[in-house]
Amino acid sequence: MATVLADEGLQADAFKKLYPNAYFQRWVEEGVRPDGRTLGRGRPLTIGVGAVASCRGSAMVKLGHTTVLAGIQVSLGRPSDELPDQGSLVVNVEYAPFATADYRPGKPSEQACAVSERLQALLRPMGLEQQLCIKSGKAAFTAEANIYVLNADGCVLDAVLLATTTALRDLKLPAVKDTKEGGVRMDDSAAARKQPARHLTLPCQPLAISMALYKDKLLVDPTVEEESIASSSVTVVLDERSRLHGMYKTGGSVLATPMVLTQCIEAAKLRYREMSALVQQQLEEAAAEEAGEDMES
Repeated sequence: MATVLADEGLQADAFKKLYPNAYFQRWVEEGVRPDGRTLGRGRPLTIGVGAVASCRGSAMVKLGHTTVLAGIQVSLGRPSDELPDQGSLVVNVEYAPFATADYRPGKPSEQACAVSERLQALLRPMGLEQQLCIKSGKAAFTAEANIYVLNADGCVLDAVLLATTTALRDLKLPAVKDTKEGGVRMDDSAAARKQPARHLTLPCQPLAISMALYKDKLLVDPTVEEESIASSSVTVVLDERSRLHGMYKTGGSVLATPMVLTQCIEAAKLRYREMSALVQQQLEEAAAEEAGEDMES
């Protein structure tokens, strides 16, 4: 019996490699996917707040096998003359060499550049740079967010955006003090360390939800394998009030009709509720842990 099952497994694997579309279509016609999910079901989501002790703010997000780590460091400097009331938020997205099978060393990949551009466009309207200003024209923080894609198994922007916003919420800005010369410097005294850390305030919680269009079916939270055989993919970015922050279409030459885009938005709203509940739970647990540490110190 074990030999028969092994032979059947080998035949299925061979059929999948030789005829990926036919293999996948057999599953979809039954209303399920090869990993056992229904078409509208997302993968398990885990969020680790404060994942990197050496960073002032960090988070690790796992969406299925897709894994992203975000870490933020802070430096003190002078704001630019053009924007005296703003600090700086610098965002860098990198793919680890083992994140994808087609990784090539050298300059950043097209995927990393595209994800970085979209991430910056989504963060820009939040007004975080103003919160990084300490004294107009005199002193401001520069927050450098380094985001590493450790495993790119589909829906990378979804995981990158969530890891980045979670790390930004976790960010603890350093205490500062005035100098005799009229400047500002970081205050690392024992008294300053006992004070509650100042955090950035994000005006909303944007979440990216990606879907693959396969024939006439909509697949929520596709794997990279599903993305590769889909006619195209659509990513919808919503906040807790169902406001649309962005919509991106990637891959394929098939145009998404208004009806399909409406279906994508409605599916994204359902998935948003699932994801946001977990995000809120993780943030509350992290805040409670930080409050406990402050009381102990």
